[in-house]
Amino acid sequence: MKKVLLCALLSGATLSPLAANAEGGYVDIGVGQSRYTYDNDDFNLTSGDDNPTAYSIAAGTRLNQIFGAEIGYTDLGEIDQNYTYAGGTLSTGIQTRALHLAGTATASLSDEFSVFGKLGVTRNRTKGTANSATLNVNDSVNKTGWLAGVGAAYHFTPALAGTVGYDYFDRAVDNDTHIGKWSLGLRMGF
Repeated sequence: MKKVLLCALLSGATLSPLAANAEGGYVDIGVGQSRYTYDNDDFNLTSGDDNPTAYSIAAGTRLNQIFGAEIGYTDLGEIDQNYTYAGGTLSTGIQTRALHLAGTATASLSDEFSVFGKLGVTRNRTKGTANSATLNVNDSVNKTGWLAGVGAAYHFTPALAGTVGYDYFDRAVDNDTHIGKWSLGLRMGF
């Protein structure tokens, strides 16, 4: 918790000078579905879901009409799965949460529609369990990776927009695990 607080304070200190010359800030809340993918052929999934519900909140500022910066938090959900492998069966549970700091770019298509993208760094915390006849593990890992995202917004008013977006979290758990997240959101400008 101390590391999360320190990261938030440092990010706020970093973004504060940028916000002084900014053209406007926003808060974005979203809900969607994440998908965990693995680059590992040693295990075969027999049951479980790798598409949990995800929640996110972010705050950003526009430095000019196109570019900006954003800090956010995402709960990528919890998955419980069962696998078979050469030695028997394995039951796992994984929950990932991420903090990100990203540069953003926005292009207005009309007064109502805009598209946006982001690219940045993410700090992921994953808690996991693994149980089999010979194994009982309960552990957590912290990984730093990169984040890329794209989306579109429909502006109901100049200060309120509905968004749809996709974010990709690289190295979320280890070098073989990646998470993608689709979401619907509400963006409030100030």
